[in-house]
Amino acid sequence: MPDQNLIEKQPFLRDNDNSRTLKIRYVITFLCFVGSTLIYAARVNWSIAILYMARQESDNTNSTDSEVNEGSSQIVYTFDWNMKTQQIILGSFYCGYSVGPILGGWLVGRFGGFSMLMTGILFTTFPMLVTQFAAHFGVGFVILTRIIDGFGQGIAYPANLVLIRNWSKADERNTLLAIAFSGCSVGPILTSYISTWLCSSEFMGGWPSTFYLYGTIGVVWCVVWCIVGSKTNMQSNLQAGLLNMAPHLCVLCMTVIGGLLGDYLISHDKLSILGTRRLLNTFCFGLTAVFIIILGYVYNSDLSLTIMVFAFGIYGFKFAGVNANVLDIAPFHSGIIIGMMISIGSIGGLVATTLLGVLTETNNTLRQWRVEFWTQAALQICALLAFFYFWQ
Repeated sequence: MPDQNLIEKQPFLRDNDNSRTLKIRYVITFLCFVGSTLIYAARVNWSIAILYMARQESDNTNSTDSEVNEGSSQIVYTFDWNMKTQQIILGSFYCGYSVGPILGGWLVGRFGGFSMLMTGILFTTFPMLVTQFAAHFGVGFVILTRIIDGFGQGIAYPANLVLIRNWSKADERNTLLAIAFSGCSVGPILTSYISTWLCSSEFMGGWPSTFYLYGTIGVVWCVVWCIVGSKTNMQSNLQAGLLNMAPHLCVLCMTVIGGLLGDYLISHDKLSILGTRRLLNTFCFGLTAVFIIILGYVYNSDLSLTIMVFAFGIYGFKFAGVNANVLDIAPFHSGIIIGMMISIGSIGGLVATTLLGVLTETNNTLRQWRVEFWTQAALQICALLAFFYFWQ
């Protein structure tokens, strides 16, 4: 069997690869899909669990308290985290995520995608397993776990991309790329239901069970990855969960459609590679900007939800658009480039949560939300124009 390090250094999987390699690449693609599902499940889980971790009425302190469910002996721990503290906890993820991708891109090029993807998953798994203990020690420890989590997820992203580059054939690369990264949508879809149900239950104290669940799955994934690597050498709450699932389900559909559409347009000479990337990026950034702006002027809740789902879902085209573009222009440096892209782009996540908190802290009105929507739409249009200008 060929040495794993040699395989990692090959720029592409050869078209005349043997049947064993053909089987292994699909296993790797599937595990990349499971890995991306896990890390995005962990990310979305925090947005759900924190609603159960924080007390509804806060005295603006950060002390730890416990409550007992009526009619039950099960202790449910809650914390006096005000809205500002909650936003700091959620936003601290991007402190690690802004560093992880660029460093991860460099590490992937040096040590290979196999080891670095497992490193990223481990960095995500460990914080989940210790979240309950960290929360009882204090907010500072929780923030530290969030930073570590963000760093791990930042490493995993370029590792995923490079693995697909090394283990895919040119005529199916977009499809395998879409499958591997469709976990970014499957994770939130599953988490929206599972985490809401677990948090609403009395199992292991409610919200702690979600972190133990995903942490355990992460450990199992790492064991399976090592084996493969060695061979290659409540009702209202449930309704809210289903509504939270809809945008990610749309992203999943668009991700798969975008990958298949990209391969079809290129392989059947319908559009050039440049034309295909421009088309998919126009869908991703242009249409999303339009939907975001419209969202600020719609007063019907059902219509707003529909627009939001489509606005979020169209992002799925980015994997066969801007992400695949990295493989087009610099396949041998794709890891470090995608790392730089994510690091710079993740600044928006930190800025957006801060801006939204400032705008809505004292007066939560539609007008202030419009400022946020217009800002996001402007950034989308600028990104699209920059793509058209620099890639001629």
